[in-house]
Parts: sequence; C-alpha cells; structure tokens
Amino acid sequence: MGIETSYKQVMAIRARDYFLGDLQDPEGVNAANLVALGDGFPNPTLCENIVERSMAASRTFRRREEAKMLGFNEMSDEYNFSTDRKRILNFVVSSGAREGG
Repeated sequence: MGIETSYKQVMAIRARDYFLGDLQDPEGVNAANLVALGDGFPNPTLCENIVERSMAASRTFRRREEAKMLGFNEMSDEYNFSTDRKRILNFVVSSGAREGG
C-alpha cells in the first residue's frame, strides 16, 4: 500500500508452526521457525510477553486483506520501512495532559 511501517519483513506462518503446545493456551513460541526473518541471525531476540502479543496480533491481522497477500511460509520485504515516527507504548505525557497506552 506504500504507507510507512515499522515492518522490515513479514512471513506467513501457521499458528501451529509458531506456537508451542496447545493453540488455545500456548506455552511459548518456536523461535527456530523465525530464523528466516532474522537475516541469518540464528538466535532471534523475542519480545516481552511474546505469546500474548503474538496471539493479539494474529487475531487482529487475520481479518485484514493484507493477511491474504502471502501464502504460508512465503516472506516479503517489500515494505516502506521507516522508524521516523515511532509509537511509544505506555507513554505518559507530563503536566496534566492525557496518558497514552
């Protein structure tokens, strides 16, 4: 779509290949299946609360048209990558202004 995004690469992967354990209550993620996204780095750094964040992202993303652009195990790096306008989670504005989250 050409809009700026913080994504460098995206890979379509099935939940059963990504999560460890029961898909209704996963116990972790299979980091070995993420190596392809790491530009050859064998040990990807996983974010805090990776299971919860991944489940929330998959629920949101699977409803979007963009989710249908890649077949399973396909990867794309055709994005307008930029971190110029960063989104800061749980940012608190001082001097009585509103809190973000």
